Amino acid sequence: MIKLNFTKYKTLYVVFGIVCLYIGFVLFSDVAKISEHFLDMNFIFLLIIIPIEICSFFIRSIRQKILLNQIGINLSFVTNFKIYVAGLSMTVTPGGSGGIIKSHFLKKFFNHSNSKTLPLVLIERFHDFLAVVTIISLSLIFSYIWQSLVLVCVASIFLMIFYLIIRKNFLLENFLRKIKKIKLISKYVPTVEFNDSIMKLTNLKITLKSWLISIISWSIEIISFYYVFQAFGLDLNLIESGQLVYTSILIGALSFLPGGIGFTEGSLIALLVEFGYELSIVTAAVLMLRIVTVWFATSLGFVFTRSFLKN
Repeated sequence: MIKLNFTKYKTLYVVFGIVCLYIGFVLFSDVAKISEHFLDMNFIFLLIIIPIEICSFFIRSIRQKILLNQIGINLSFVTNFKIYVAGLSMTVTPGGSGGIIKSHFLKKFFNHSNSKTLPLVLIERFHDFLAVVTIISLSLIFSYIWQSLVLVCVASIFLMIFYLIIRKNFLLENFLRKIKKIKLISKYVPTVEFNDSIMKLTNLKITLKSWLISIISWSIEIISFYYVFQAFGLDLNLIESGQLVYTSILIGALSFLPGGIGFTEGSLIALLVEFGYELSIVTAAVLMLRIVTVWFATSLGFVFTRSFLKN
C-alpha cells in the first residue's frame, strides 16, 4: 500500500471543511431558490459535459506521455492514461501539488526514482497555468474584464520567475534548498537526476509542444463550462464562459489553498453577479460547475488509484 502524507483523519477534516464552505454558499444565497434551480437544471447537458471532461483528461495524458518520453520513461497509452487520471485524485491540493502521487506509482510499479519523475508534476502545473493565462489573454481581445487583466499580469510575472529559476542552475539550486524545508515534498527533492529531468522537460521544443497541447486541452474544457451555464439558463457565450471561469480558477490558484476552494467559487459567483445574474442561480451554476470539473476529476482519480493499489 502506498503511504500518503495526509492521514485519514486529516483528509476527513479537509472534506468536512469543504462541505461546510459549500453549505455556507448555499445558506448565504437562498436554500429554497438554489434547490429550485437544481431541480430546473437541464440535466441532458451532462451527456455532453462529462465526455468533454474525459476528452480533456485524455489530451493532457498525451502531454504527460510526451514529457515522460522526454526523460526516458516509455509507457503504453493505456498505462500512461491510468497514471494521469490517478494523479487527479489529488487535484484538491495547493497548486495541484498532490500530483506527486504519480511519482509514487512510477517508482513502485516501474522502478523510476522520485528524483527523476517529480519534475514532471512541476512542469505539468507550469503548462496548465501557462495555458490558462494564454486563454484569458486572448479572451481579453473580445471581452474586457479588468479583473482578468490584473490576474494575467500577476500570473505572468509568477510564470516568468518560475521558468527563469528552473532554467538557471544557480537559481534552481537555491530553489531546491528552499523547498527541501517543505515537509510534504522534502524527501522527493534530489540532486543531479532532478536537475537533468528539469533541463530536458524545459527545452524550447518540448515547451512549445506542451504549451500547444495544454491550450487545446483547456480550450476544449471551456465547452463544458458553457454547457453548465446553459443548463441553468445563463446566457453566456464561449469566450465569456472561459474568461470568467479561468479568471476565478487563477484567483483560486494564487490563493494557494487546496483546489482554490472558496476563492474560486466566491470570485466566480461575484463575477457572474456583476454580469447581472441573480445570486441564487449563479451559486447553483457554480456549485454544479465545480462538481462536474474538480470533483468529477477527483472522484475518477480515486477510482483509478484504487485499481492501481489492488494490483
